Amino acid sequence: MRPISYPRKGGRHTGFNLFKNGDQLFDEGLDLINRKNFAKARDKFSDAIEKECSKAALARLYMALINVSNNRGNPGYYKSIGTILAQNDFGTFKFCLVDVPAAELRTECELSATEIEASNFNGPYMEKGQKLLAAAARYQSEIGDRPLHFEEMFNGTTNVTGARESLILQAMAYETLGRGAVYDDPKQGAEYMQMAYNLPRMI
Repeated sequence: MRPISYPRKGGRHTGFNLFKNGDQLFDEGLDLINRKNFAKARDKFSDAIEKECSKAALARLYMALINVSNNRGNPGYYKSIGTILAQNDFGTFKFCLVDVPAAELRTECELSATEIEASNFNGPYMEKGQKLLAAAARYQSEIGDRPLHFEEMFNGTTNVTGARESLILQAMAYETLGRGAVYDDPKQGAEYMQMAYNLPRMI
């Protein structure tokens, strides 16, 4: 008798998934997330969506979060999550056993993308410095002392707050401004550099 040949998809064995419905696969994906087995969890959510699970939108969100976990420096991934959050009312959901308010995460996505784009800006130093300061101001005003959800989800820490991120960005901004001012106004450039030096002491 010839052995049973199960179909493969995307290089992974999906034979056992043939006998499970979408909601069962979704629940398995959640369990894998809690164990931080993101690669297998992503496959489960993908299969759950194909089987039209009742939580397809949430499965897409989890897949997007898994994508960003390995691409923290890509603003496009944060924007993708933000789009999913804007299109759905998830309220508060769990990721890696962390309770995440969707509205707060959407704000973080927007700020993360803005921060990365400011950090990667290749234009004049003075313009880049102002972009970094603008991002710093938003972290302080829109998140403040609240811990960043991305850090809690992926790194298990609640020590990284909006206020802390704001100080880091301010230090980067003033160092950048110092580099931009040093030739035209050495005194102002030195003042900016001193501010950049002092800010990390406040963290």
